[in-house]
Amino acid sequence: MSRAGGFRHRVLIESLSKSPNAFGEPIETWSELATVWAKVEALTGSEAYAARQLIAEVEVKLTIRFREDLTELMRATLPGGDVLDIRSVLDEDGRRRETVLLCSRRSNGQ
Repeated sequence: MSRAGGFRHRVLIESLSKSPNAFGEPIETWSELATVWAKVEALTGSEAYAARQLIAEVEVKLTIRFREDLTELMRATLPGGDVLDIRSVLDEDGRRRETVLLCSRRSNGQ
C-alpha cells in the first residue's frame, strides 16, 4: 500500500448523466461524484507501452484509496484544470486498498 505522502493531489471525479431537453434530445451534463486525494503519475517508457496494451492512449495513472463506484464512463479533473477521461479502473493488488485509474487527457473542446 502506498504511504499517505504519495497522495498529494486533490482530484475531482465526475460522472456523466443524460437527460432530455424540451425537444426530447439527450443533454449530457457532468456532476461531481467525489473529490479524492490521488497520486498522479505521467506514464512514460515501458509503463506507457504496457498500459496501452490494456487501452489506447493512456497517458496518466491516478492512484487513489479504494472505491467500488468508479467506471470508465467517468472523468477526473486535476488541480491545474486538465480533464482526464478514465479509460480503465483497476484494483491493482486485488486487496481492495487502492484503485488505479488509467486515463487519457481530453483534447480542447471536448
